[in-house]
Amino acid sequence: MLDKNISHVVMEVSSSAQQMLRVNNIDFDIVSFGNLSREHIDQHGSFENYFRDKSKIILNAKKGSFALLNMDNEHIASLKEKTKASVLTFSMENLDSDFGISKLDLSTGFGKFMFHVNRDIKEINLKKQSFEVEMGSVGYASVMNGVIAISLALILQVDKNIILNALKNFKGVERRFELIYDEKFKVLDDHFANEKNIDVTMTTLSQMSYKNLHILYAIRGNRGIELNRAVDERLCFWLKKLKASTLFTTFSEDTVKQKDKVTQDEKAVYAEVLKIIILKLYILMN
Repeated sequence: MLDKNISHVVMEVSSSAQQMLRVNNIDFDIVSFGNLSREHIDQHGSFENYFRDKSKIILNAKKGSFALLNMDNEHIASLKEKTKASVLTFSMENLDSDFGISKLDLSTGFGKFMFHVNRDIKEINLKKQSFEVEMGSVGYASVMNGVIAISLALILQVDKNIILNALKNFKGVERRFELIYDEKFKVLDDHFANEKNIDVTMTTLSQMSYKNLHILYAIRGNRGIELNRAVDERLCFWLKKLKASTLFTTFSEDTVKQKDKVTQDEKAVYAEVLKIIILKLYILMN
């Protein structure tokens, strides 16, 4: 990249990368922390350890750099006073932060919203302003990622029209609320790593217009009974809330490696959770 005169690099840094010190010698100019949920706990030993490792990129940020923080999460918000970086904030829920949104429309699956710079930000010579954004990728998660991308691009003083054009033409990535068929009906493909993933996906579905909702769910393996139980219970909550017409279940045995195969205990806990929700629905109907 140096030989090709690359001036900017965007890098996703995992919690494991920080735990194993793989990015300790990288001098970041801008860092961001947008999402935190109860995953990778087996790897880190506890949620507290997971948060500690994932926070290192903010805590170790140098003076003169920028840190962009999601103020909707109390753990992430708590880092505001613990970094040497100049902190800028965003929120998906209110307009109290530096950046925010309003008038979110997900009726077609493609997010449309107003993006707000809520104050004059002298540090980056950015005036208070608002503008409409149309996403070319589907789902609420894409909207959240879009808000972070817009904020980071504005910190880098990228022209607003370039930002808007890029987001409208970006069609998303595989298996992240991916719209793989859109004619007489829609087929969406997503993955559920944790309860937060389910909530984000199903919240988007709840705001879309549809007559029949059919769900094909592949149980993810070798993640432990408790995490799978939490995911299964959340799935059942949304099945009822969204009034899904059909639920199909698979183990994807032919497409996964050994470390991802579903164990007998994980199959059993899924059956147990599903049996409870079906029994509750039967009692309600009778």
